[in-house]
Amino acid sequence: MRATRRIPGARIAALLTLLSCCAVALSSAAAAVTIVEPRGTPTVTANAPITVVASGFAAGRPVFIEQCDGITPSTPNWSPTLNCDPGASPPPIIADAQGSATFPASNPNRAFRPFEGESPQSMFNCMSRQRRAPNNSLPSFTNCQVRVSTNNSAATADQAFFPIVLSGQSVPLSTPSSTAAPTTTVAKGAKRSSTTSTTAASGSTRKAASTGKSKPPTTRAHGRDAKTGPVSAETVTVTAGGAGVGAVSNPGVGVGYLLVAGGVLLAVGTTPFRRRRPNEPVVASGNAPGESR
Repeated sequence: MRATRRIPGARIAALLTLLSCCAVALSSAAAAVTIVEPRGTPTVTANAPITVVASGFAAGRPVFIEQCDGITPSTPNWSPTLNCDPGASPPPIIADAQGSATFPASNPNRAFRPFEGESPQSMFNCMSRQRRAPNNSLPSFTNCQVRVSTNNSAATADQAFFPIVLSGQSVPLSTPSSTAAPTTTVAKGAKRSSTTSTTAASGSTRKAASTGKSKPPTTRAHGRDAKTGPVSAETVTVTAGGAGVGAVSNPGVGVGYLLVAGGVLLAVGTTPFRRRRPNEPVVASGNAPGESR
């Protein structure tokens, strides 16, 4: 009969202690990731950048940030691909030597901007308590949260969350283009070209220079001329070329046409004639005097 080898109790205890230490170390590493900034539950404005700082990551790892709905991550079947929308997320930040990742609000390429309403990929709605959710058949939440992790596609042990409260206000993502009155900068003493460049408001139209109308007033710039010295701002009117030969409505051009037409009529209608002497026979047209027909 084969004898059974017994393991001393001291070895078993040592093995259990080692496994416990590994479990504690793993749980401590997972719990080490914390949100340093912002603290608590910040009230945020849609599209306005906020600074987010998280620590506890492995140095050199890329860290991602994204906005999620209000479902608790411990809920069965929770997944960042279903409950988070990275459509408005900035590029990842590389954790520094201390394991910290910072998304600064001052950096437009790395700042996190929370959204309100329908998410960029139409997955859910994040709403403030003062506004009604859009009628788009998507689930709506007033307790949305921000997730920071090293993987946007799967749940990780180093993911950390903080809730946000949307204020119901928003800022534009891009600054609208401004319109200005038509102005032209002309330095005193500089030669003007036949074409004057102006900056006009959108949708405005210009008439051709042949109509004889002058362009809008232009403004001289403050500066210094090489001959006359300093110049001040003043308003001048620049006429593009004056009236053309086809501008009949112009009084001067019309009078010129009348004078030319009168001269042509006088030149064509007036022919020289010789006064007939007394007792001189009348000569028929086409025959010279003394010539018989």
